[in-house]
Amino acid sequence: MGRAVLGWSQSELALHVGLTQRGIHKLEQGETEPRRTTVRAIETVWHDEGIGFEDLPDGGFRVSVHAPVLTRPMTAPSRRRPAARTQLGVTSIAHPAYRA
Repeated sequence: MGRAVLGWSQSELALHVGLTQRGIHKLEQGETEPRRTTVRAIETVWHDEGIGFEDLPDGGFRVSVHAPVLTRPMTAPSRRRPAARTQLGVTSIAHPAYRA
């Protein structure tokens, strides 16, 4: 849900969280249980981007999106294949946090 609000691809979220696109895919599909550190990293990204999740007593949840998130332009999907970075020998990419 947070990814959709921001208009991010799985790869973009992965860059912010420190996972691979495949790791994000597996989490979203319920194929794996996230580590506590992964949950914290994702929560931090959502918080920093102005998105909040609240657990409700009935087992559901509420999403809060701060107004500036809805008015900023969505990022264009990346056309670069992840394999291209691997072939260049790049093992990590520092991605600065978005500042409004």
